[in-house]
Amino acid sequence: MKIGIDIDNTLTEVQEELNEAAYNYAIKLGKEIDSSVISEDINNNGSFYKEKFKFSYDELRYFLKDIMEKIINRAKPRTGVIETLEN
Repeated sequence: MKIGIDIDNTLTEVQEELNEAAYNYAIKLGKEIDSSVISEDINNNGSFYKEKFKFSYDELRYFLKDIMEKIINRAKPRTGVIETLEN
């Protein structure tokens, strides 16, 4: 039996760090930030970041591939996750 589990923001807590990284990246690029966009990336495809920070396709691709991937790869599991999965 194989079980698939979503890692980012399910087993780990990375949303706040991702939002901060996206904000800092947008500021670095000189983007206008749409403060009316307050939801999170519920589609899990980066559309939230593209809409809120006005990232172009290439900017969004860089954010998702380089910045987001690094954050997710170093994320620590939430309290109790390892014990729960081992049982």
